[in-house]
Amino acid sequence: MIALIGGEKGGTGRTAILLNLAAMRVVAGCDTLLIDTDTQDKAA
Repeated sequence: MIALIGGEKGGTGRTAILLNLAAMRVVAGCDTLLIDTDTQDKAA
């Protein structure tokens, strides 16, 4: 499974959703890889 969680606005819960989905997959015995591509640009 490949899942993309995205959005432009900060503070919408993307990380919490991603971590919960990943935890569910791990508990189900699936290999899991998380990749964070957020630039963390605080100047914007």
